[in-house]
Amino acid sequence: MKKIIITSIIIALAGIFTMSCTKNDQTVDTLAAPTGVSATLGESSISVRWDEVQGAAFYILYYKVSSDNGFSKTDPLSTTNYTLTDIKEGVTYEFKVRAASNTAASGFCELVSLVVPEPETPPVPNAETPVVSNVRAGLGWVNFTMATVDTPCSYVCYNGTVALASAPVLVSTDETAGTAEYSLTGLDLSKTYSGLSVKRVVDGYNDSEAAPLGEVTTGGITVLTRNNSPRHLAFGWDDVAADANWTFDADIDPLTRTYKVELATDAAFKHIIYSIYTVNNFNAASGAFNNNNWIGESGTPESPAKPYANANTEVTFSQLEPSTTYYFRVRTAAGESVPNYVDNDGSMIQMNAKSGRSGWSATVSAATAAAHTPSGNELLYQGFDDHAFQCDPFNCTAGMVPVGKDITYSYPWKGEWGFLTPHTSLRYDEFGASAVGTFPGGGESKLDGLAVYTMDTDIFPSMKGWFCAKACYPLQGSLKIGGSGGQKNYIITPAFNGIGADTKVAISCDAAAYHASATPARLNIKVYRAASKSLENLLTEDLPACGAEISPKNDGYHNMVNMLNYSVEATLQPGDYVMFESETVKSPAINRLLIDNILIVKK
Repeated sequence: MKKIIITSIIIALAGIFTMSCTKNDQTVDTLAAPTGVSATLGESSISVRWDEVQGAAFYILYYKVSSDNGFSKTDPLSTTNYTLTDIKEGVTYEFKVRAASNTAASGFCELVSLVVPEPETPPVPNAETPVVSNVRAGLGWVNFTMATVDTPCSYVCYNGTVALASAPVLVSTDETAGTAEYSLTGLDLSKTYSGLSVKRVVDGYNDSEAAPLGEVTTGGITVLTRNNSPRHLAFGWDDVAADANWTFDADIDPLTRTYKVELATDAAFKHIIYSIYTVNNFNAASGAFNNNNWIGESGTPESPAKPYANANTEVTFSQLEPSTTYYFRVRTAAGESVPNYVDNDGSMIQMNAKSGRSGWSATVSAATAAAHTPSGNELLYQGFDDHAFQCDPFNCTAGMVPVGKDITYSYPWKGEWGFLTPHTSLRYDEFGASAVGTFPGGGESKLDGLAVYTMDTDIFPSMKGWFCAKACYPLQGSLKIGGSGGQKNYIITPAFNGIGADTKVAISCDAAAYHASATPARLNIKVYRAASKSLENLLTEDLPACGAEISPKNDGYHNMVNMLNYSVEATLQPGDYVMFESETVKSPAINRLLIDNILIVKK
């Protein structure tokens, strides 16, 4: 009976102790707290050790991640160590231990902490820094050369520390040299950049160090408004390939100054009206080359060392709508090809340069002028915006039949306009004007004995009833009246038969002369008096030289010279005609009168 009572007392005491630890971790301080507690980090575990406590029957280890609220604890441990597995990385663990016996428990040891670091990762290497060479600035772009690489990669360009939205685009590869040419677009026009650089980007690598492109200045594009028009727009740009390598080779023509231009009705170029090349018409087999064709013939080679030193950097687009905004862009186009319409055999004309192609320039917008509005007292108005024909068969737009000097005319247009070109070498008489011999009124001798042609063709309905000398050339945007060696050439209005006697008028036109300052030219405005069969001079103007504006080797672009307005008052009688005459002052100089917007209004 006595033994049973003692056992019951022990069981009761144990129950009291257990209840106390479970509810509030209160300790019965009859055992010393563990000492020498340490935590050691293993490969994927933590080993916790402590010194043995005298009188302890077992130990309990409490642990948690420091950011957690409560501790977890082990079952009673009979040893003085414990290994915690499945640990987290990048956190701090906290540990505390207490000793216990069947009759007592110690307090906790001091809290022990252990940091489990993030797993070590091997350092990521940088991608190889590109080696940049042959940097060439263009019209809102910059081209440069880098060595080709086997590892797939991309490139990012920076302006200072700012990454550019446009990535460099591969435009050509030279497998023999192991180099590739890239074009970075999206730059401003006419701007100096001193902080451009390029980095190589490779998966699994840090971006490379930046390779500087050096200081570059982009070229500019100009809207040429020297003869603004409702029906055409003209653009010019810096010859950005002027520093290219000009070593001439009969097999490889370094045509890095070949351009392609486009005109569209929207800034995104979804609706392109014209897409035109300047063409390398080089025959490698014969070693001969023609002029650098554009829309019209110009860009005559200076020498074999500089075969295209006069590459075209101006262009006019015709057949446009009045009071309309258009968008223009240009790029270099080496390494491309276009169909060879001249040979009519389906062959391609190659632009053979291995390098030099670029991305598109920045976009430039321009608006055509408003259409001419007739006034109530207007007797006559004649513009020459549409008096031109396709003379370069390389550059026909889609669906149009090429028309040229050496090709049978097919006249693939409707209305009186031609299409595309700013220049043609064809005269009005080659477009159907016919020689009439004696000028109506019997005054041929009064017209300096030159052949007189009447515009009786249906090609230009607006010119019916007009007369001209043989040397009249319909350019895009103006009329060219040729002359050389002291000649006088002219264009004459129809007779004013519907006016009353002594009708006072104002006669005006826009005009310019293509000539040098040493060889002046004149504009004469005259009236052919039907009653007396005689010419009466009303106005003589020496025209300013424009040779400095346009090279003689680019004389296809007369419509881009600075045209000034000239006017005179006169009195007309029924049946009179008005003449606009080009006079070459100095023989044997060759001069050309450009004339446009002829207007005769009653006073």
